[in-house]
Amino acid sequence: MISVPTPWRALAAWREEGWRLPRLGFDAEQESRFIAEHRRSRLRHYRVSGVVALFVYDLFLLTDKMLVPDVFDLALLIRLCVFTPLGLAALALIWWGHRWALARPAWLVEGGVTLSGMLAASSIGVILLVTHSPLSILYRAGLLPVLVYGNLVQRLRFRWALAFTCFVGLLYGAIVYWMPAPARRYPEMEWPIGLLLLLIAGYTLTINFRMEWEERRRFLRAERNRELRRQLMRSHEELAAQSRQDALTGVPNRRSFDETMTGFWRDHERTGAALALLLIDVDHFKAYNDRYGHPAGDQCLRLVAQAMRGALMPWGGFLARWGGEEFAAVLPEVDAARVRGAALDLMRAVTQLQLRHEASPSGGSVTVSVGAAVARPMRSGSDFEFLLRRADAALYEAKSAGRHAWRCAPWDDAALLD
Repeated sequence: MISVPTPWRALAAWREEGWRLPRLGFDAEQESRFIAEHRRSRLRHYRVSGVVALFVYDLFLLTDKMLVPDVFDLALLIRLCVFTPLGLAALALIWWGHRWALARPAWLVEGGVTLSGMLAASSIGVILLVTHSPLSILYRAGLLPVLVYGNLVQRLRFRWALAFTCFVGLLYGAIVYWMPAPARRYPEMEWPIGLLLLLIAGYTLTINFRMEWEERRRFLRAERNRELRRQLMRSHEELAAQSRQDALTGVPNRRSFDETMTGFWRDHERTGAALALLLIDVDHFKAYNDRYGHPAGDQCLRLVAQAMRGALMPWGGFLARWGGEEFAAVLPEVDAARVRGAALDLMRAVTQLQLRHEASPSGGSVTVSVGAAVARPMRSGSDFEFLLRRADAALYEAKSAGRHAWRCAPWDDAALLD
């Protein structure tokens, strides 16, 4: 439903704008989006309103019969044999060829609709220029509903409505100038009808302008709302990512690891393959903090985490901070060689950092110890907690062996481990 403001509301809105004429237009990119967003709805509106317009146009034959009976045959010919077939052809093109119409430039569709209004007004002009009926002065009022329909019902874009209104004004001037003498029976009605046409033209143009301006304002609000929603979605995605990332080291956190591990476990239950859990501990990290301070300790954890994540990438593993100086990794579809190779690569990556650790009893640089355990999730009795206990026990063995070492919990599948 279209809300048509009254002249007083239009003037009040204009006063709110500081008596400045609002600008009907955007930059090229935004204007393209505006046209594209409204193209389908405007085409649908033109289809429905066009059917109504054609019916009302032919219904005015009753007026032709009463006011210009001397040229009724001509009116019948123009309305039913010329304009109606053209209108039906245009409606058929828009109705059944809407995909074709949607692919056409917007100015072509808007111009075609404007042209149809001009032809309707011209048909009235032709009848007025040939009739000798003394009542033809009243027949000129037929231009008023044409103006109202084109500017308000059809909702032509303002620039097209302005062109259409100017055309109707020029047409009326031509009618007044060339109208046959016998039809000038009531010259005292010339100015009232002309003034009425001028007032209706001004009114409909004002409302047309206001309708398009409000439509553009709604579009801007919708664009802003869409942008706000996009920003909100990005914020949610960033917050979701941050909630799964360890703030200190930049690697995934415990929550992310649990979710990933659950997914790996279900996949391996389906395939029957084995997976490995590796627990990694930075050796003598408390002594490192005591010696170099907590800021240096934080930097150490960041460097170690990034080095280990890079070392696991070729193996398809997933690394997360487990807590404190402890990290956890999961390796999918493993065998003995993959477990051993990944554990050694982890240790080697940290050693190659050559982070000085003068307080370490096991060497002069930062090292890690690794405990590994392997499971086949499809086997009954196997679960993550059982795997975690075995990996933790293996890590304890690696630490007991002097650290900077790796151990794997024994497993009853000889095909998995040596």
